[in-house]
Amino acid sequence: MKTVIYVGKYERQFSQDLLLKPKAMLEIGDLPILWHIMKHYASYGFKDFVLLCSYKPYAVKEFFFNYSLHHCDVTIDLKNRVFTPLKNDTEDFKVTIIDVGKNTNTGGALKKAQKIIGNEPFMFTYGDGLSDIDLNLLLSHHLRHKKMITISAISASQKYGMIDFNDNGSVIGFKEKEMTDSIVNGGFMVCNSDVFDLIDDDPSTIFEKEPMVTAVACHQVTAYHHHGFWRAVDNYEDLDELNKLYESNKAPWNCY
Repeated sequence: MKTVIYVGKYERQFSQDLLLKPKAMLEIGDLPILWHIMKHYASYGFKDFVLLCSYKPYAVKEFFFNYSLHHCDVTIDLKNRVFTPLKNDTEDFKVTIIDVGKNTNTGGALKKAQKIIGNEPFMFTYGDGLSDIDLNLLLSHHLRHKKMITISAISASQKYGMIDFNDNGSVIGFKEKEMTDSIVNGGFMVCNSDVFDLIDDDPSTIFEKEPMVTAVACHQVTAYHHHGFWRAVDNYEDLDELNKLYESNKAPWNCY
């Protein structure tokens, strides 16, 4: 099963750092947020990634192309220009990187991955959110409820659009954003391939609006309620907090 990650657009609040790279490439420890998300998926056996890049995709390409060079001991034959890793213990990821176009939103970006994903179900999340969510339980929930989309319902005090779901886990609508504690869509979704029928080719399409609202109206969205850790990186304070957790070996998402 492929895991699709929306790496994201330019975001003004990180303007100094994002002159060179997307937000998902900002570092926790000495590795990008994106890498931490991928390691979490890989720890559950999901190692085939499709990265949807709309802002500075070359930074993502260069990171993964040079990953072995920067993360293992090497012998470099300068005369013959031969690079030889001394041991092959880097990540066994398969990474497909798609340049979806500058400022392309989530729906428009996902639509561009349709040919690569094919007719199989897939994981879908965002490149700025970390969690200790059990991905096996998430997938089991999706298969059991047999809906087009499974979203992760997260308790959060941050300002996000809320979701409303019934006792059976079926999503029945969305609410306006509030500053109080609420249940939100935290990403970490599972989608069936027929979700592409709900997305048009307009790059400005936002997956969480028309496509998701249509799926809800058709009773095709279920929510897996995750009660553990989740945090999205929306500002430097979030990034600093995650770095402190990681450096103190208290990072809940660090199960690898």
